[in-house]
Amino acid sequence: MKSEEQVHNNNDSKNGPSLKDPIPFDLTVEILTRLPVKSLLKFQYVSKTWCSIIRSKDFINSSVYMRSTPPTSRLLISFKNGQLTRKNAEKRLFFFTSSQEQDHESSSLVANLETTMASMDAYFHPRCASVNGFICLSHKGRFMVCNPSTRQVITLPEIAGNDMKSAYKYLGYDPVNDQYKAMCKIASSSEEDQEHVVLTLGCDKKPSWRHIEGVNKSYHPLTKGICINGFVYYGAITPTQYKKNDRVIVCFDVRSERQRFINLPSTDNIHWDSTSTLIDYKGNLANVNIVRSRGETSFNFDFWVLRDAKEHEWSMRSFSFRRCWWDYLGETSILSFQGTNKMGEIILAPKFLPRSVRPFNILYFNVESNIFKEVKVEGVADDEEFRRRYGIGNNDNCHLYISPEEHGANFTFL
Repeated sequence: MKSEEQVHNNNDSKNGPSLKDPIPFDLTVEILTRLPVKSLLKFQYVSKTWCSIIRSKDFINSSVYMRSTPPTSRLLISFKNGQLTRKNAEKRLFFFTSSQEQDHESSSLVANLETTMASMDAYFHPRCASVNGFICLSHKGRFMVCNPSTRQVITLPEIAGNDMKSAYKYLGYDPVNDQYKAMCKIASSSEEDQEHVVLTLGCDKKPSWRHIEGVNKSYHPLTKGICINGFVYYGAITPTQYKKNDRVIVCFDVRSERQRFINLPSTDNIHWDSTSTLIDYKGNLANVNIVRSRGETSFNFDFWVLRDAKEHEWSMRSFSFRRCWWDYLGETSILSFQGTNKMGEIILAPKFLPRSVRPFNILYFNVESNIFKEVKVEGVADDEEFRRRYGIGNNDNCHLYISPEEHGANFTFL
């Protein structure tokens, strides 16, 4: 006859190893704070408790992230692979990161592959510059927000009744309430019937779009958005598009969820096309506009900075540099302005990934000293094995998107 202890042990063996007293909650938190960030991203799937701890704002703001990820600025570089005619190529978005050299003593940067993301539509593209590490991706009625650092991808709900309308989507951040919001401007083909909806990310309940008060005058967005100090800016034109003052800046206050127009200077040199870019210049909205070259020996652009939004006051400086600097960017003559770094230097980069297998160059331009610095970027699809694996051909036009991020990686979950 089996003793009571033997029966107890047999029952335990059938039901698996017996669990003794669980680890106290405080001790679990203490253990997790000692782990590197890359391990935390994996261990969030261990249990619901661990996931809740790791994704909580208190934990994210704790010393573990400050200790593991010093607040150094970086570049977030992304591109899409495959042409529309390459049906066998898996469409993907690639995200690379590289720290920016603060003293510029080095003439090269090494970028590392952060993550890849399936792109079900080859036309998916970023609609806004990086907002604290979050990227807004949109195409027609679809809207996604992703964080390459945490690999979190959020597909926002569809907007009801938006099947046959145009939608322009932007992402913003309210630093006062620590909230991320998505804003969408919806308009019919005539642009006369327009409405604005907004959605708050990261709230406890299921996110949903709600209507907000827009502007009385109709407008048509033409540029990507940029979020600066709680305001989202993007370029647009009004119905009086054949007059000099038809170009405006739309300003969306993320906290109050209200919009207004900012007038541009009365000039014919500002164009809402590939030659014009909105950037953040030392906390102020700025517009860099390429001026049509009057010769083949120089490259010219105007640099506008918004000094007073209420008074619509702008300052402007014109710059010209030798066209040979353009050649440093590589085999293509198509360049783009990609924002500024922490020191306020404008970043110029090629618009497309080089077709040949090689690194590419970017330029840092200091508007105060009028000095350029050439930097080589290595590690971004610059080896044959990488391109062969992901179906990147020599004739593919892979559009480069570069977002300078002042505070480095963001491990916030929404």
